[in-house]
Amino acid sequence: MSLMTNNYEGIVSMLQEMSSPHVWDNHQKKNLLNCLQSTTMENLERKLIMVSSLWVLTFNIKCIRNIMQKRTLFSASTPPPSPITVRLFEDGEERYVMEIELYHALNRVSTGSKRLETQNNGFVHNTIGFEEVKTKFGDGIQKIEVWNGGKHKRIPNCFQFIRTPILRSKHRAVPIRSPFPGQFVIPAVDFLLQFLGDIISGQKLFQKYQCSDWENFAPIFKKKEHFFNSDQKHQYFLRADDTLDIKQSISQLEKYEVLPVKEVRNAKSDGFSAQNLKDELKDLGLTETFSEIEEYAEVVYNHVDRVKKEEFLRTCDLYDAIEQCQLICILNRVPNLKKFLHNQKGCGRVLGYKCEHCEKEKKTSDALEISQQPGNIQKTSDIQNSKKNLKIESSNSSSSNQYSKPAFPAPETCDDCSESSKSLEKAENELKMSQNQQRQMEKKVIDMEKELNYLKKEHEEIVQSEAKKTEELNSEKEKNREKDEEILKASKENEELQKTILKLTTAPFLTIPFICHVCRAEIKADDVNWLNCSRTGARFHPLVKIDK
Repeated sequence: MSLMTNNYEGIVSMLQEMSSPHVWDNHQKKNLLNCLQSTTMENLERKLIMVSSLWVLTFNIKCIRNIMQKRTLFSASTPPPSPITVRLFEDGEERYVMEIELYHALNRVSTGSKRLETQNNGFVHNTIGFEEVKTKFGDGIQKIEVWNGGKHKRIPNCFQFIRTPILRSKHRAVPIRSPFPGQFVIPAVDFLLQFLGDIISGQKLFQKYQCSDWENFAPIFKKKEHFFNSDQKHQYFLRADDTLDIKQSISQLEKYEVLPVKEVRNAKSDGFSAQNLKDELKDLGLTETFSEIEEYAEVVYNHVDRVKKEEFLRTCDLYDAIEQCQLICILNRVPNLKKFLHNQKGCGRVLGYKCEHCEKEKKTSDALEISQQPGNIQKTSDIQNSKKNLKIESSNSSSSNQYSKPAFPAPETCDDCSESSKSLEKAENELKMSQNQQRQMEKKVIDMEKELNYLKKEHEEIVQSEAKKTEELNSEKEKNREKDEEILKASKENEELQKTILKLTTAPFLTIPFICHVCRAEIKADDVNWLNCSRTGARFHPLVKIDK
């Protein structure tokens, strides 16, 4: 039956349980699993022969091992067996185990002939909640130990639960070892978020193909819904190396026009605001496909601002906010993915996302709490019922008094009834007061939220106006500095002109010296013995005759 249902891991698990861990190593398990998964249904006879042979050999090994255990002299040097362990996965408040790992451990410690079987195709690994494990297998796991790294007392014939937290990086889940060698798994909810993240940030699908008709994108998600079972209430794992071919899924959109993809602009040094996020969504063209995406910007911005790691929001925070807005829009358009995310306890992984199923469950739990009221409130309801009964009895007695008179007159008032009515009135008044106080508190909270949003907007406007004023003041200072430089330069030029004008105006009153054209000596003003050339106008001393 396991071969017909492709339950290959169940076959390998049974063989592993029958054999010794020293005989059946990881390499053999991996080879057998790959061999069974690679062969087709046409080779069913070949599979049957192979599995039957292994079953016979494994059974023989088990018989030999039992004989050796009964005759300890043959196996005196055999090391003590290692304890059987089952991983207890912890994801926030959720605690669960792998179904196949638990069944394998229970089968190994079980002394009876009854075996637990699970259907597993090697790709999907189901889990069981820890509380359900204790409820369902309470008799079989009375000697369970939960191992948290400390010392513990060894109990024979038992297995241990090893606490294993689910680790995640910012955008990826850390792969977890599968019960079978060489294989790794990740939670199905992380598989979904990675798939959507690749579509949004990797392929940038909604920036390349900006189309308001969602029917063009719906087949992409419809083809992958078989990976994400929306009816599965328990969390489960998917094989990590099993990737979804996104490029093949979006090949049907190639007939449409591919628009150029814009890059996300860098955030300012002082961060970005909710309005900047809305502007960025519009600039990237995402409002064409998701007309309502700007409505989620405010809520997503508040969540991103609350979990920021620096003083101001950075460009990486802007990328995250844009991706979260698109995730919300996709989930609201694909109901099965929305239900799957809720069943896998992943609603809180999408910032700003409001899950309808979570709100319904919360309302149901609130109604259940109200129905399971404490003793004082139940007493109040009992008093109300007794008061009603008293009213009915009094009305019946008054009607009977019209036709018959009692032998003895009944008392007009009852002390117990009056006390119960007073306590009832008091309880009703207290209930009304508490309800009024609750309404007032809710109103105050709403008013404070409105006032806070108003103050935030007012603060943003003030910051923007102050920045604008500072920029204008700096530009005005720069202009004034340039004007001062021009004035200083003009004053210097004016000074030079004044000096030149002064020289020119005083030039006619200066005595210009005359130079002798022959000896190049100066002819003094009081020297009258000088000659003048009538043709050139040159002046020179008179020639002196020298006696020989």
